[in-house]
Amino acid sequence: MTLLAGYFRSSGPLPEEPLEDRLRTFRVLLSETPTPDQRVMHRYSHGHVAAIAGVDTPEQDLPVTDSQGNLLAIHGYVLQRESQSLSRLLRTAIDLRGNVLESQEGEFTAVLVDAAANEVHLVNDWFASRPFYLYRSPELTAFASSLMLLKHWLDLSLRPDPFGWAQMLAHSHTLSPTTTFADTTRLLPGSHVTLGDSGVQERRYWRLKYDLLKDVSPEELADRAFAAFQLSTHARARLGQSVYVPLSGGLDSRIIAACTPRDVDCRMFTYNNSLESAETGEVIAAKKVATALGWPHEVLFLERSPDLASQIPDILWTRSAQKLAHHCVGGELVGRTEFDHRLRLNGSPGDVLAGSYPLAIGYLNPTRTEEMLQHYYLHYLRHLLPWQTLHQILSPQLVGELAPRVQQEMHRTLAEVDGPTAAHKVTGWAQLYRQPCFTLISRINNLTTRADACPHLGYDYCREMLRLPADWLYQRNFYQFMIYRQLPALREIEYADTGRPLEGQLIDYRDTSLSNVPAWKRIAKSLVRKSNPSRLFKRRRSRQKREGAMAQTATQTQAVPQGKDFHYDLLQQDARLLEHLTIWIRDSSTAKELLDVPGCMKLLDSFRHRRLFKGTPGRDRELIGALVTLCLGQELVE
Repeated sequence: MTLLAGYFRSSGPLPEEPLEDRLRTFRVLLSETPTPDQRVMHRYSHGHVAAIAGVDTPEQDLPVTDSQGNLLAIHGYVLQRESQSLSRLLRTAIDLRGNVLESQEGEFTAVLVDAAANEVHLVNDWFASRPFYLYRSPELTAFASSLMLLKHWLDLSLRPDPFGWAQMLAHSHTLSPTTTFADTTRLLPGSHVTLGDSGVQERRYWRLKYDLLKDVSPEELADRAFAAFQLSTHARARLGQSVYVPLSGGLDSRIIAACTPRDVDCRMFTYNNSLESAETGEVIAAKKVATALGWPHEVLFLERSPDLASQIPDILWTRSAQKLAHHCVGGELVGRTEFDHRLRLNGSPGDVLAGSYPLAIGYLNPTRTEEMLQHYYLHYLRHLLPWQTLHQILSPQLVGELAPRVQQEMHRTLAEVDGPTAAHKVTGWAQLYRQPCFTLISRINNLTTRADACPHLGYDYCREMLRLPADWLYQRNFYQFMIYRQLPALREIEYADTGRPLEGQLIDYRDTSLSNVPAWKRIAKSLVRKSNPSRLFKRRRSRQKREGAMAQTATQTQAVPQGKDFHYDLLQQDARLLEHLTIWIRDSSTAKELLDVPGCMKLLDSFRHRRLFKGTPGRDRELIGALVTLCLGQELVE
């Protein structure tokens, strides 16, 4: 993958020699010395564009320039370039002021320098699958695929944004365009940003829109959607000479394994991080899938080793500290050099459009949309890191000031998504606002030795999945039906999430929970909640604080046994990390600004002695992961 960074400065480019020196000394992985990558820097009238690519990156995938000083660089990839080289795409893009980039399909952010117009265009794909950042100051506007590269190359000091950190701690991610750093934003999905002498102009050229099916049978739609997915998988699998598929017992990797073309060099494996069994449900199901499809398969075991936790700085570095570090499996994968120079076919984004986000059958009822959106928000907040937990580690003043803003931002983003029911709206929200800030923030996107491709993000496939009625969306109803219909060889293999094989028919889901309640009462209830959300939120938070205090008293003496939680054990055994965290919380001005220092010290003391601080080891591990992310993330940029 090629890392990109650049800037636009109205007064002209910065001195070149310091930029070249800092580009040369940037470390792709924090734990390594600068690697012998291809590092290039191009000057134009108002700045520079820098790129770092692997030594084996083909020349046609590096930034291209022409004799007029124009430039085109791609972070990620665009499809169907056989008949249109990057040089030809550059010429077309200049003629059309970058608009041709909006018609490209792939997983990318494109950087176009238009020398004659004194403009830089940034265009990403529909789903912002390659996170890209803007930094604005009075002197310049900078952009990059990695904030760590941008910080190092331009010698920036990135300050924490309390609002961004409040979102991160509440949701495990921020909501675009917010990041955890001040003056820094993330490109929204389907964006075209123009930097010029007149400032920054941002335009959304694509928005998610449902086109519900009419007079189409589920069988016909399943055939169309599967054919589109197969084409998407084939196109992506042929981007590299060899690929690998992390095969789980779920559905997303199952359909990728089935659609991967046989003429590519493919490796399939399953991680087993269980300390109790070598044959988990995931492993058993994955083995059966690989056998049925005729793919060789292996199981990789994760050892409980302090070396995994020591890779957290690398994880944060490659993610620009925009995702919580509460487990370390990803760091282990980065450390396996046998995956270098292989393309990962990644199924992680598949669950959203399949229908995994509607939480209850009431989400299918169009008359209950506002009510169910409120239900979704409160569940989402409670399910992750709820305020009744966070108030024990965050500054009370910060919680009081930012909690309502976090809630309002969540409501704002939910309201922006079009859809006839709550099921459609939360699905669209997850695709546009959660995925780019969570699932798609991948270490691989900022490694020069790896590449990532997601067949579930194929545009034609997504168009078909945006035609599902609510009851087909709920509980992955249509998705399971499609896989059952199209993959008969896998019909008897259990779905690891349920332990049962898939159903061969669509389930008839209907909302009858409030059929006897008059519509005016449901609407009135929704309007009352919507009219004064802060009061409802404060009452709920007050009650949750009382309940949290009671739970704290009940659990503070409970010991966490070894092997109860794999990632808990990894973090808890890293004495150096915990000591480093303690010193930072005690001495850092950022910690004193954002955190309740005594509360954090109580958490750390409980964690060291394996005593529950909150209800489960997973909750405690998430809290420690949040503090580690804040601590190390800020240290990386200060």
